[in-house]
Amino acid sequence: MNKKKILAEVVLNARKDKNISQRSLEKETGIDRADISRIENGKRLKPSSLILRSLAISLNLDYINLLELAGYSDIQIKNATAEYEPPNIQIKEVAKTETRQKLKQGTITIDELMEKIKDGTINKEEFQLILSREKGVIIKKESLEDN
Repeated sequence: MNKKKILAEVVLNARKDKNISQRSLEKETGIDRADISRIENGKRLKPSSLILRSLAISLNLDYINLLELAGYSDIQIKNATAEYEPPNIQIKEVAKTETRQKLKQGTITIDELMEKIKDGTINKEEFQLILSREKGVIIKKESLEDN
């Protein structure tokens, strides 16, 4: 199978697995929706390393694998990844976005939310802010103070 076709499928499947639209991915990554569509349809020949990095972070994909699938040479991959460390802030923002999405869908438990506090993905204040923004979500403050 063609590497471009595989790149397209990897990105498309990851977006669908995350259950977000191209428009949502555009907002999350800053990548134009038309570019996302071209990548997912195999029409974008070689997305920039910055675009691939944003997709990797947002869709929780392996950045180096995306570079390889896009046809980058070993030297280009080495240069693109030489100073690359996934920014913790962006990873946390993605985790927060996923948490908010799960809250809206009703697919996250209080235990999962508490685990996100314990592992540092979100802090108690962020947790309370997330909950305050979501309609119909009620949690007793005491359960936050127990941890």
